[in-house]
Amino acid sequence: MRRPRHLPIWLMAVVVAAAMGLWLWWSSRPDEPRFEGRPDSEVVLAAWKSWVTTGKFDYLPLDALGAERSVAAIIRLYQNYRPSLRAQWGDTAFSWWMLRFAGDWPRLNRLIQESMLFAHTELSTEAVRQLAVPALEHFGQAAAPAVPLLVDRITSEGPAAAAVRALGAVGAKAAPALPCLQQVAATNDLWFLHTVGVSLRQIRPGSEIAILPSCLTGMASTNERVRAKAVELLAFVGPPAAEALPRLRELRSDSWKMVRDAAETALTAIGRTNSPPAAAPPPSH
Repeated sequence: MRRPRHLPIWLMAVVVAAAMGLWLWWSSRPDEPRFEGRPDSEVVLAAWKSWVTTGKFDYLPLDALGAERSVAAIIRLYQNYRPSLRAQWGDTAFSWWMLRFAGDWPRLNRLIQESMLFAHTELSTEAVRQLAVPALEHFGQAAAPAVPLLVDRITSEGPAAAAVRALGAVGAKAAPALPCLQQVAATNDLWFLHTVGVSLRQIRPGSEIAILPSCLTGMASTNERVRAKAVELLAFVGPPAAEALPRLRELRSDSWKMVRDAAETALTAIGRTNSPPAAAPPPSH
């Protein structure tokens, strides 16, 4: 008769230490407001998990929680969220267990398998951070406390259109982000530049002039789509882009219709009053 194996003492010690560590971590967490019995952060995470299965954001639970508490919870998650040890090491631990103890404890094996299925539904740290940005945009001005977080994401992770849009949604309260946005406006990606310009205007009307140098450079591109986009952005800037008028007049004869049409629109938006006066008619005799 085969004797059942006993768990090694060292493995039991690891399990006990992990349980104690989890308890200490949980007990040391700062008190967090609760909504219907759950911490606010869990409410937000539960709403985000629907995105994993449906690909859509469900903002109803966050709206029920309220803008102020939702934003506070989102900031906490962005800064502190880490997947559980089960999600981080589960596959490795499961493989190790099955290689050594498969068949010895069938019920325990089944519990471990079920646990792994739940672990695979956990969000990664980066997934939480990516989901946080459009959620902050959703709350607009109420997301003002997250402005430093959004600026840090742009500067540390590289220019990101989602973070730029979120800053624009905050509006005037995102004024501390203006230097960051003015810096990223020095880009040759004119489609991203459009997003930057819109957000600059939302934060402080007139600050979108920061996109002008990149637009002027784009007008000289050999790519007709880039030229057309640069001219379209000049129309967006409007009268402050008057220095582009000479080149815009030249582009009325561009070989591509999309560029010619964009140039006519930009000339109107900037204002033909900035054009040189028409020649006086010859005197009549």
